[in-house]
Amino acid sequence: MATKELHHHSPLFGAFARVITTEEKISSHYLLLLFPSSLSIYERQKVSAKATSSLNCTCASSSLPCPHIASSREFVLLTNFSLQSIQRVYLPYQTNGSAVATRRSDLLLETILDGMIWLVFPYNIARGTFLDMLMHAVAPIHLIVENLDLDDTDNSLILAQAHNVSDTRAIGELGDADQIEFLSNAKEIQSIINAKYEPCHRHSAEYEAQIVSLYMQLDTSHDEPHICRRRSISLLPQNPKSNGVVYDGLRLAMVQHLKHAIECDTVNHPMATSLIQMVLQFALSLDQTDLHIVALLALAPTETKASRYTQAKTYVDMAIRLSVEIEHTTMLFVGYLCLCDIEAAQNNIDQAIKMLYRAKEFALPEWKLSFHSNLQTLQAIAPIPLTEKIEKWWGIAPERTETQTCFGPKVLNAIPLSQLLLDLPLKIVLIKVDRQVHYRIGYEDSWTIGDLLRATIIRHERSWQSSRCIVGFKDDQRPTDKESVLPLDIPLLQVLSPNGFIAVLEPRSNLRVGYLWDAILTTR
Repeated sequence: MATKELHHHSPLFGAFARVITTEEKISSHYLLLLFPSSLSIYERQKVSAKATSSLNCTCASSSLPCPHIASSREFVLLTNFSLQSIQRVYLPYQTNGSAVATRRSDLLLETILDGMIWLVFPYNIARGTFLDMLMHAVAPIHLIVENLDLDDTDNSLILAQAHNVSDTRAIGELGDADQIEFLSNAKEIQSIINAKYEPCHRHSAEYEAQIVSLYMQLDTSHDEPHICRRRSISLLPQNPKSNGVVYDGLRLAMVQHLKHAIECDTVNHPMATSLIQMVLQFALSLDQTDLHIVALLALAPTETKASRYTQAKTYVDMAIRLSVEIEHTTMLFVGYLCLCDIEAAQNNIDQAIKMLYRAKEFALPEWKLSFHSNLQTLQAIAPIPLTEKIEKWWGIAPERTETQTCFGPKVLNAIPLSQLLLDLPLKIVLIKVDRQVHYRIGYEDSWTIGDLLRATIIRHERSWQSSRCIVGFKDDQRPTDKESVLPLDIPLLQVLSPNGFIAVLEPRSNLRVGYLWDAILTTR
């Protein structure tokens, strides 16, 4: 009988796995989450019309989990048992009469109350990582791990005990409270959205005084020590009602898939691209910007190896733009290393060195020591002679072995999970600052436009050197005249739209001289 407990910690490990029953039938993919004291198994269910269509997807029967997911709420708790109830772990193997055993990706958990559970992971490394984390979680208790020969008839009794995981859910345990709360707030939110407002003139004395006052308050707060940009995401508001352990577990499982895909790509395994594409689809479906960035940077080296440099650069450029939006400086470091690899593969050594220096600006302290060795590697690459370039242009040059530096994939694979994923707010609005510069700012339902403007200004002043400062917002959905801006005192939800807002910028000299002088006059 499975135990019921609330998880107060984030999962240590997340992965997808199937379950083999006594009838030797393999189930659909379950989500396994390993916690410090328990193991939870989540089942994907039809909880919405979009989820129903995703569960009927043609890729649902493949060896990898279907990435077309509508929400993390599609996964509901199926069973949960204590790690102390695990008596033994069996690692099956099969020789089929040969001297070498076939490499497998499954294991059997023998539990005290729940019997034998036969889990099949998508690949061998996932099984190994799960076992390592399980041994770490139960320490200092030593967990017995035994090999199990499937060809031995004496082991048939052990295999016969394997059964499907039991359903221990209670009726109504599918997020009904959240749905009731959402319905109760729907009328209030709708009334806020339907309310009308009058736009402000951005050069009016009252509005300019508000902007100057806002900047003066920011100046006093800047007396505190400067906060590193890598940690700046913590300044964003956090929603206390997060999606919970399933949300975190899905993200962990996806990163584990990406890590394995990068290792597969180093040995030219055909499974690498499929794994990365699956994670990319998950990130797009769940709107996970940080996971989207990591998937793009993992996909770029596969295109570089295939000499599809334009496509590889497109992936990296997109990853860099998204990294700027959420201030993910670690991924900016990896992104410029990937650009360095792309340029080196085309023998554009000068441009590759330029990208290496750009990556150094965002490098983590532990990676700065590798800069000089990477620079020497690039400088040792011999340039292509002019005659060979001409022959290549005519199509008569002999095939030349391309230079593969692989700076980006090596760093991406070595970066720990804590630095790959950010603690992003659940509610984010897009601020369009410039044609190539957007910000994703976390917000709360109680915020006004003034609160959002303050958070945007802090972000702008901290992360982007510009000769202009932000003094307001324009609503992209409600066109107004050129000088109109949104009032600072109206509720954010009243004008919030999926397209976000357009930032209004002014030269800094206007703010410091003109705005400040008008503000002084209005106070007299």
